[in-house]
Amino acid sequence: MPAPVRSLAPAAVPTGAGFDVVLLLHVAAAVVALGSVVVSGVQSGRLLAAGDGGVPSGVAAYFAPGVNWVGRTLHTVPLLGLALVGLSHGAYSFEDGWIEWGLGLWVVAAVGAEAVLWPAERRVQAGLAASAHGPRSGQVPAAGVRSETVRSCRTAAAAAGVLTAVLVAAIVVMVAQP
Repeated sequence: MPAPVRSLAPAAVPTGAGFDVVLLLHVAAAVVALGSVVVSGVQSGRLLAAGDGGVPSGVAAYFAPGVNWVGRTLHTVPLLGLALVGLSHGAYSFEDGWIEWGLGLWVVAAVGAEAVLWPAERRVQAGLAASAHGPRSGQVPAAGVRSETVRSCRTAAAAAGVLTAVLVAAIVVMVAQP
């Protein structure tokens, strides 16, 4: 028996309070996740640009030891997207190319963040913590920032740039629904 052919007519638009709430959370999580990746790149760039001027206190605060929990919202976006497909009552399907591409790009970004960006951030955190003998103003002398920390900072900045491009592509696919 041949596979059923999907209609080329546009599917009904999903409605309902549940769908709307999950959609709002999905969009908010995407914005926060993208923002956290961009901020990581910006702060890495600020640290690299500081040069001999030391580490600005805002950069030192960003790279304070600890888990980047805001960045982990990156993982909630596909989970909420899966919930949206389920709540759409057939209006959206995993057979829709834009869902496959959006999910695929988002997974690539999440893997890249886990494998490259966040480990580089942790190395920068450790390097700055090891050289946190700066003056009370919150500045860490540039001489105290080791070359390993600078390399990790470059890695974080580059990874953030690539991941930003991937996330923007995913968002464009999900909004445009080609």
